[in-house]
Amino acid sequence: MRAGLRPTPPELLTLATLTWGRGLPAGLAEVEMIERARVKRAWEATLPPLHDLAQLDKRRRMMEEMERKEWAFRESEIEKLQEARLALLMRLLRQREETQQQVTTQRLDQCFSQQQLTKEAHLRRIRNNYAISLRKLARRKNIEEAGRGTCEGLLGLRLAHLRPAVVGVFP
Repeated sequence: MRAGLRPTPPELLTLATLTWGRGLPAGLAEVEMIERARVKRAWEATLPPLHDLAQLDKRRRMMEEMERKEWAFRESEIEKLQEARLALLMRLLRQREETQQQVTTQRLDQCFSQQQLTKEAHLRRIRNNYAISLRKLARRKNIEEAGRGTCEGLLGLRLAHLRPAVVGVFP
């Protein structure tokens, strides 16, 4: 080891936190994290040493500036996550509204179908009652016409079909 160089841990040890399913296989986010770690290690190598009291103020300013950059990066990451969550929430709300609309439409269609069936049944009853009333009127008319003959009223209608047999028995 040369004088003045600090020993640095191998880069592979900084990746020890990555495990299969949690960072491995490495995606875009993991590659960006590795690159940021490399940049930070390179930046740390450029910092003035701690034992140099003349450059201690410069070191503090550099560290504050890096800390501000890291906070800005973290804030941007948080905003990206919030935007992704908001987009997911909006999509889920749209799906829920569509599902609700479909359920409402189905319910209205079912109510309409039930109303149509009720209406058709009511119309059938009205038509049946109308047909029954017409048959009653026709029967009354036939009874009145039969009543004008030899027998009157209902008795005449009942006896009308028996007349030929009755005529032979009663002279």
